[in-house]
Amino acid sequence: MAEVAAPASVPAPVVLKLEPAHVLCDRCLGRRLIGAAGFDAQAAKAREVRTWAEVPEPKCPVCEGAFEDAPKWLAVALEAAAPFQFATFQAGTKFPSPCEGLEKEISRAMGQEKSGENIRTEANRWLATAIAKATGATTSPEGRPELVLDVDTRYWSATAESNSVFVKGRYNKLRRDIPQTHWPCRRCTGKGCWECNDTGVTYAESVEDAIGEPAEPLFGATGFSFHGAGREDIDALMLGTGRPFILELKNPRRRVADLPELESRINAVTATSGAAVRDLRMAAPEEVAAIKEGEYGKEYLAHCLAETALAKAKVLEVAAALTGVALDQRTPDRVSHRRADLVRKRTLHKVTLEAMEADPGVRFSLRVHAESGTYIKEMVNGDEGRTTPSFAALAGVPVKVEFLDVVAILDDAPAA
Repeated sequence: MAEVAAPASVPAPVVLKLEPAHVLCDRCLGRRLIGAAGFDAQAAKAREVRTWAEVPEPKCPVCEGAFEDAPKWLAVALEAAAPFQFATFQAGTKFPSPCEGLEKEISRAMGQEKSGENIRTEANRWLATAIAKATGATTSPEGRPELVLDVDTRYWSATAESNSVFVKGRYNKLRRDIPQTHWPCRRCTGKGCWECNDTGVTYAESVEDAIGEPAEPLFGATGFSFHGAGREDIDALMLGTGRPFILELKNPRRRVADLPELESRINAVTATSGAAVRDLRMAAPEEVAAIKEGEYGKEYLAHCLAETALAKAKVLEVAAALTGVALDQRTPDRVSHRRADLVRKRTLHKVTLEAMEADPGVRFSLRVHAESGTYIKEMVNGDEGRTTPSFAALAGVPVKVEFLDVVAILDDAPAA
């Protein structure tokens, strides 16, 4: 068994007792004693305390001579990174688990658990410095680098993954038969079954697909996700200046693209896709949370059908009575499968009559300015008493919304 006297800077025990299999090379011993001081300093420190013959790195039980292959780490890392545009990166290395476990065991024996550094830290630093020199990119050990590289030092292989890029804009939905987002079949969760005709989806098209599919190749991405500032019902139109959204493009090869070209590609097929976009720009990752958590007032046109004809004066009276009212809305049956059964208070800021086919008449349109999260269809029909008050209850006649248009997302004036 080899014994080495601990230097003054090393805490007790004074004498380090290491098994023969634990005898380390100068690099690994010095790294445990003084950390990131460079190989020459590490080796000098190791020789100060060493009482056994020098161990060549290939025979070291911790590093197994891995650093002799460092140029190969760099080569495979650069090869993996080559397809990607990036200005910032993070580099990591992987060593065999037995080697890392042995290093921890030796650190405990040496009383060096909280000092020095481990083999991966040293390797990561070397690799990051070499990649930065070769590419001109800068390291980003904290935060969110554009590219993450991982090198397996045993097999000289590397993987690269690019963090997402984000495109923000506004969309209009001009069809009443498409959802906002990709909708996997509930029964098979996308695998394909008799209910979805083996397509894996409930709806074959969506606003998300209409925007994401042309964006994906422009950024060289491998997938996308859609983040909207709320959502409209499938049978509702999104009109006006549109609803804010952010498209997340995953593992992109390119971090910039011609956004006017993307806008043109999407809008060229609006007549068939039902989706149009405007004001596209690149966005920061932090904007996703802001757009999803924001609460904005909304303005709707509710196209209503009464069971029996209503006088225009009655419609105006009920609309005025609902203006400024705080509704009690219990979660509607139609969304109870995805929302908690709660009673929510929502304010109707203003309700006015937009149009009426006749006086009296059974068809009329209401313009409604409401707080974020208000269920407009239920505000009109009452949802069998789950929403109070309601237009139908105040009118004394059953009324339903035949179809609904969202005409404005008031994101310049968040609702209180």
